[in-house]
Amino acid sequence: MEDNKSKVVEINPKASSEEVKQDNKLSYEELVNVANQLQIQNRQMQQRLYQLMEEHSVIRMNFLFEIVKNSNMFQKDTVEEAIKEIEESLFSSYKEPEDKISE
Repeated sequence: MEDNKSKVVEINPKASSEEVKQDNKLSYEELVNVANQLQIQNRQMQQRLYQLMEEHSVIRMNFLFEIVKNSNMFQKDTVEEAIKEIEESLFSSYKEPEDKISE
């Protein structure tokens, strides 16, 4: 029986050109393994990106609310922009597209 243990192929970006030429010939199974590893890494990075984007949104909203709370310390335009952005962020998912409303 074949040994189906997955072999981890490390990608070394700092490898010399001679090492690359020698290691350039990967088997089909190794290529599939590398592709799977990259796909898993891509999913993990996407999840981390979405997590960071959510964290950023929360932090940004906190700052916008602080601007509104301390409106006397900011210019009127800045406060109005903060209120506008808060409203857009909070209510954008509840608004229907105008095309559907006019029908």
